[in-house]
Amino acid sequence: MKQPGQKVGVGLSRGAVMAAHDFLFLKISCAVTILVLGVYAWHNPAGGPKGDTWLGYTLGIGSALVVCWLAYFGIRKRRYAAGSVDLRTWLAAHIYLGVLVIIVATLHSGFRLGLNLHGLAWLLLVLTCISGVFGLQAYIRYPRLMVANRGGIAFDALLGQIADADREMQATAMPMGDDLSRSVHAAITGTTLSGTAWQRLSGRFAACPTAKMRQTVETMLRSPSVDEVPALRQLLAQVIRKEALLARVRRELQLLAWLQVWLFFHIPLSCALLAAITAHVTAVMFFL
Repeated sequence: MKQPGQKVGVGLSRGAVMAAHDFLFLKISCAVTILVLGVYAWHNPAGGPKGDTWLGYTLGIGSALVVCWLAYFGIRKRRYAAGSVDLRTWLAAHIYLGVLVIIVATLHSGFRLGLNLHGLAWLLLVLTCISGVFGLQAYIRYPRLMVANRGGIAFDALLGQIADADREMQATAMPMGDDLSRSVHAAITGTTLSGTAWQRLSGRFAACPTAKMRQTVETMLRSPSVDEVPALRQLLAQVIRKEALLARVRRELQLLAWLQVWLFFHIPLSCALLAAITAHVTAVMFFL
């Protein structure tokens, strides 16, 4: 049986994150939003609201600074234990300020978004924030699902139980003939925990050798010429037990895979956003 590496995540409470410091960052974000909307409604420049007015520049600079701070969170959260601010506080600020920056950046543009560098930066900002919301839900929900899926058993212990089931299957099949022993051995060596990328993400293992082994034993039990029914029933029970253990291990690896997929989207989007903002600021300062 082929075994992949595995890393265990740390779960967070959604309520604890969102309510950090008595909803301090929600209150700050709401207050800033109301203030910005009020100034935007009061501001009446010639030609209408746009990015090159004093308010547009102010909102643009503020948006860029907040985006840089949000990007810094990706570094900060990996060493939060060394600081005086806990992860929940940083994460709450990250969430609420991420929503705020979309509003501020949209008002910065004066709703003049097109197929240009400015529109690209705004689109990347929205996509990054959307992917961040998914990541928040994943990091809060998935570790809890992993713990429930294990049923109080450590991941390594589940792997050990699968190895025990393999040994029991081999011992049961050995006296029943070489053909069945070879079939069981092939099922053991051919079974993988994670499979292909699609199998790991979808959780579907239609061609699993262990599942085929169960079908083989069930077919043998239906044959009227079978003389070793008790042994076959024992083998079937062992195969079914292994399938149940495999399902639990594969479910955890599936959740981990979705966390990895999120990172493959969120981190490149964040880098592209920083590059687009840099290009946007450079274009405004030197070319416009």
